[in-house]
Amino acid sequence: MSVYLISRATVPIGTLFAGALADYFGGPAAVQMMSLSALGLLLLVISTHPGFLRLKVDLQEHAGGTVAVE
Repeated sequence: MSVYLISRATVPIGTLFAGALADYFGGPAAVQMMSLSALGLLLLVISTHPGFLRLKVDLQEHAGGTVAVE
């Protein structure tokens, strides 16, 4: 639940940053810069934590599902 709330709390900060980039560089350039930074962050996480790709999430209809790493 706390991860959900953290993501909800950071949305206004991200939109402020995206708006500032769009105001300064223009909309398409801002989207391109933010997409490249997200891709870079993804590659950084994958290269530093390769076990992240092996995570398996057990999707269950009830609460209390588990996450298993093989």
